Amino acid sequence: MNILIVDDFEQDRKMLRRTIHKKHPEYKISEVSNLSYMYAELTKPCELLFLDISLNGNNKPDNEGLNAICAIIDGYPGLPICLITGYFKEKVYRVLGDFMSESGPIVNCLDKGKYKSEDLLKVYSKAEKYRLEFEEKVKDKPAVEDLILEAIDAEKDRLEKQYLNNAQKQESRNNLLELMETAYNGRNWVSRIEAENNITGGTCQGNSFHLCVKIDKLSKFPCGNENQECTFRQRQECPFLQGQKCNFRLRTKKLSERYCLSDTTKKMLNDSWDIRNLIIHGSKIASCQDALSLLNVVELLQHLKQKQ
Repeated sequence: MNILIVDDFEQDRKMLRRTIHKKHPEYKISEVSNLSYMYAELTKPCELLFLDISLNGNNKPDNEGLNAICAIIDGYPGLPICLITGYFKEKVYRVLGDFMSESGPIVNCLDKGKYKSEDLLKVYSKAEKYRLEFEEKVKDKPAVEDLILEAIDAEKDRLEKQYLNNAQKQESRNNLLELMETAYNGRNWVSRIEAENNITGGTCQGNSFHLCVKIDKLSKFPCGNENQECTFRQRQECPFLQGQKCNFRLRTKKLSERYCLSDTTKKMLNDSWDIRNLIIHGSKIASCQDALSLLNVVELLQHLKQKQ
């Protein structure tokens, strides 16, 4: 197991290293004294992180170590964390208790100078369990884009069965074939949307799925200090921001600050993300207007990306 110890007191680092090696001399242990060195070490393989939550020696819980936990959970998913403290264990449990459950990334919180080899054995076991469970979740979870592409194929098949197969005359079938070709392979988005709308008589699900994929990709281009964007702590402190919506809304704010977007444009971006979520999660059948709204956002994001 590759282990990293982060503690600003050398004596405490050495003691933890000796305690670990007493039972597991085969474990590879690295140790650093601050967060800058920690992030450098985390570019290497690491299966368990021991983190002191008071890294500047003033014995306060709300300093570097405690604040870094949120960024680590965000930036290194799947990495088990064991906290180390000598002063405020109760506060740690109160603030981070939800993330110290059986399935959480924080596998334990040890008291400096009081832990024993037996306590570390529990840490290793829980860390291994967490990493394996995380790997299974990642392996079994299909990418959003893959799900959307499957939905596009399913929508195309549905249109063929519902409309093409019901066409009575050969001329009608030929017209529908032309519309289908334009709807899914047209030279521009407006003609594709119009063609699909003509086929269905009012819905535009297939091209809306395509545009959702484009928005997902375009919304990831850099727009400021990405390391500070939508952190674990921000999600914790802002209940209305959830999941991907949190990322997009925060990105909208950053885009607005960087490019001086108008309130109307900001509203268009956020409204489009609401439409995107409803379509992707099956809560809405996209209309022609929905598709055109998504297209407006794609064109805006493409324009902003070119200005990078």
